[in-house]
Amino acid sequence: MATPLNDRVFRFHQDRDGHQHFNFHQRVWLDAAVPMAFTPGSWRPLMTLALNMLVLATEPERRQTSALQPSRRARGLARQFAEECLRTAPAMGWVIPCEVVRSWLTAHPPAARSPSA
Repeated sequence: MATPLNDRVFRFHQDRDGHQHFNFHQRVWLDAAVPMAFTPGSWRPLMTLALNMLVLATEPERRQTSALQPSRRARGLARQFAEECLRTAPAMGWVIPCEVVRSWLTAHPPAARSPSA
C-alpha cells in the first residue's frame, strides 16, 4: 500500500563512514555525472537533491517512474529551496515532511509572466 502524500517524509542521514542515505531514489539529473547529495558547500549535487525533492513532493503519481522531467517551475525554484531549506539543515541527518515541501511551494507561487511584446 502506497504511503499517502501528506504522510510521506524525506529522510537523510550520513553514517559513520561518511556514506549518505536517503529514503527515496534520485529520479532527476541536472548532469548525468553528478548524483544528488547533501553537500551544502557544493551547489550541483545539492541543487539536484532539491530538484528531486520538489518533483517527488508535487508529482506523487510519478514517483515510481525511473526518470522524471521536472517542471520549469521546479527547476526555477530548486536553488531557492536548496538555499532556504537544505543548506541550513543538520549535516548528519534530517527529516522533512512532504507536506512542508508542498507548503514551501505554496508560499512561492509561480512568477507572473510578462505579456509578450
